[in-house]
Amino acid sequence: MERYASLLIEFTFGVFLVLLLVRFFTSGGRFYLPFQFIATIRGVTDWTVRPLSFIPRIGKYETAALAAGLLLTIIQEIAVYSLLGVQIFQQPSISLLFIFTRGLLLVLARVIQLYIIVIIAGVICRWFQMRDPLSQSISSCYVQVLMPYLKLLHHTKFTALAPLLAFLVAQIMLVATNDALMRISSIFR
Repeated sequence: MERYASLLIEFTFGVFLVLLLVRFFTSGGRFYLPFQFIATIRGVTDWTVRPLSFIPRIGKYETAALAAGLLLTIIQEIAVYSLLGVQIFQQPSISLLFIFTRGLLLVLARVIQLYIIVIIAGVICRWFQMRDPLSQSISSCYVQVLMPYLKLLHHTKFTALAPLLAFLVAQIMLVATNDALMRISSIFR
């Protein structure tokens, strides 16, 4: 029963984390998403971001959304470990470092997963030449994600390989992040 409850907690907090990450990335103004979509995300996540609004922005990016995502991830980790009965608070300083590091790695993993989803969705939208507003939004995000790779490959004849290169780099980063998560999790087992 505890395992099902922990999965529910992880799912709920994971959805909020993704919404907060989308809010963070769209606040920079480089990604085009329909206004109704952004307004809905802001309405759902405002209760977590507003208390942290004292955190200064980095450029146009709303860092309070990123900080709220990290804070929710840390709360999720504490709740799940407490629910499963893992004794993580025997040494408080090490436990807090463990939870914070794990929270950072989980947020990084979600960012990389969103990156991969945008690449795959963008390739599909381009491949089928979709023209609806959602596809245009995905294509806008896709172009922004691929921009560093397109600049890197600009003077070569391999610009068509930019999505593949971006996908491979993201996969390598995701494997490294998941490996770090597994190693850090093995400390408290």
